[in-house]
Amino acid sequence: MFSQRGYRMLAAIIGIVAMPTAVALVWYYITQDPTMRPLGISKAALQQYESGPPLEIVAHVSWNPLTDAQLIEPFTNALRGAFEAKGVPVRVELLATPGQATTVVYDIGVSHLGPYPKFQAVNGVVAAVEAYRMNVPFGTDTP
Repeated sequence: MFSQRGYRMLAAIIGIVAMPTAVALVWYYITQDPTMRPLGISKAALQQYESGPPLEIVAHVSWNPLTDAQLIEPFTNALRGAFEAKGVPVRVELLATPGQATTVVYDIGVSHLGPYPKFQAVNGVVAAVEAYRMNVPFGTDTP
């Protein structure tokens, strides 16, 4: 059927086709990087590989206790409600800054958005949710 040359040609073609997969598999065993595992990427393997701290949104609210004492609780509740309506968890931290206007800074991992004045805080909510969604796939961010 095949001559000796035909078998060599067949072996060369199989080797050329299988070489990228073999190299990726060897690289996976050396580095344990699941993105290099041929045909074997799973969400569980990626989450285990990316074992950093969980991503969260932290809203730092700097407020003036002299002028905003009665307004700060409804404001923080509205801020929490805005994130809840988007389906994203948020942690609100208050910082009393006498003599300054109320501002909000959003921290999403290493990203910082703001400061936003209190009347523009909703613009920061939209931007913070978008930044959060860039790192956390939709539907996997249950609080």
